[in-house]
Amino acid sequence: MSREVVFLTHDNASHLFLTEKGQIVGLSSVTRVVITINGVAYDSDDLGATRIWWNEQETYEGDGELHDALKFRLGDQAITPGEYINCRVTLYDVSNPNGVVWTDSQEVVVK
Repeated sequence: MSREVVFLTHDNASHLFLTEKGQIVGLSSVTRVVITINGVAYDSDDLGATRIWWNEQETYEGDGELHDALKFRLGDQAITPGEYINCRVTLYDVSNPNGVVWTDSQEVVVK
């Protein structure tokens, strides 16, 4: 996974392309996302679609094609600046109401 940067007090959005067996997965069935940084969960249900969303496609540099991207804008959150290498991304959908941990090794840098 890529190294994402959160710029505190700014509106920059980070984006992730989630893969399984080397293929980018679609996110159309996702109903909720939780990103955990330094032990604190940032939940799309609490923060809303302006902070964590997945209903837009972006061009993936690897193939030049449009794919679903998970985006998050957390610059207005009280996150201690630092480098966090074990951030967790959990996805929820109708079939997985308790969530599926997609990764617990996402790197996020907070500046």
